[in-house]
Amino acid sequence: MAEFLNEVLQPSSVPLYKSPSCVRLGELISDSSQKYLNSAPSTDSEHYMESTESSNPYSKLTDGFEHAVVHVAVVVPPRSTSERPPLRLLFASVWLLASGRQVPLRPAKPYFKKFKEEGAIAIDRIVMTAEEAIRWYRTASDELGTPIPLRDARKDSDGVPLSAGKLSDFPTWPVLGVPLESDDITLKSERPSIPFRNLGIIRYSRRISDSQEWPSFLDQNGQSKHCQEAFKFLEHHMHVDFREYPEYIGGMALAVPDCDVHSVRQFVDPKEDGSEALYIHLKPHPGRKLKGLSLTSMEGQEGILTSFDTVPVPEDGLVVIERPSSIHGSGLILTHTERGVLLQTPMRRHENHNCSYKNTVDRNNQNHRIAYRSVAPRPPY
Repeated sequence: MAEFLNEVLQPSSVPLYKSPSCVRLGELISDSSQKYLNSAPSTDSEHYMESTESSNPYSKLTDGFEHAVVHVAVVVPPRSTSERPPLRLLFASVWLLASGRQVPLRPAKPYFKKFKEEGAIAIDRIVMTAEEAIRWYRTASDELGTPIPLRDARKDSDGVPLSAGKLSDFPTWPVLGVPLESDDITLKSERPSIPFRNLGIIRYSRRISDSQEWPSFLDQNGQSKHCQEAFKFLEHHMHVDFREYPEYIGGMALAVPDCDVHSVRQFVDPKEDGSEALYIHLKPHPGRKLKGLSLTSMEGQEGILTSFDTVPVPEDGLVVIERPSSIHGSGLILTHTERGVLLQTPMRRHENHNCSYKNTVDRNNQNHRIAYRSVAPRPPY
């Protein structure tokens, strides 16, 4: 860690911000999101938006991405006649692959779980181009089929009709958003709106299905062995606890990691005179630069907001905020001039007197104790 701080703590590149600024959150994000908010809302029956400027109408979303991974779970209905009914969409998630991420292999065959006379659940993982994956994600529900991989398609399972309910966008397409977590300084937690956890700097889109009838093994209140097996099987392969998030059954989600920012780490540095400094360090993806970023740091104590600073992020990614006394709790919002809100972390208490510290050295070669908090990606693929 000493080598890390010696590397990033260069005297000429570290801005020190000591006085709070009064910036409203609405002003902070209005410029970056206004062009999206003015767009006409999409409906489930609309086809893709045609672009006169580019052959890829999703170029702003796919900039910096080549591939995407699609996890798709379907209900396989039982065969009641000579023709089997179409597959039913149970849930699908589309993950754009950030720079440096290895493209995963497709399973040799779909994961399969049969439930006697009621049918079965089949789950597959498919690699597509980023553009084609978003195009598939935006398909109208009455035209939906199983996704077709970039190579080695299987004629019996890829591109076949897929039955789905009416899908509604949250937030309105093409706006992407991040989970809004509670700023409860007492550490009380609420259920996040996104069912994926500890995944880093990612913006989301969701398509939630209308109410549908499902086989009994998908009853979220069911206590039968089949119910337990079904939800355990789904959680293992889809990384979603559908008992906790039943509203996602029948729906879809799109996850877009930030193309520039790989991770954010916070360091609290208590000093001998009682003052403290909050270090916030942004690490870029390989080959990317940190430009157009702003960071809002919020501090509070016992449910009272005490500081609200908005500062530009320098190209080296290190922001230092100094305070004359202890920093009891802090949270942050990271925004981009074009992509809007990239990250929101709730205000949380810094247990400076009860946690273990690691020694490090600042640019003046003074020993300090640093407490750590970090946000780094751990995608489920």
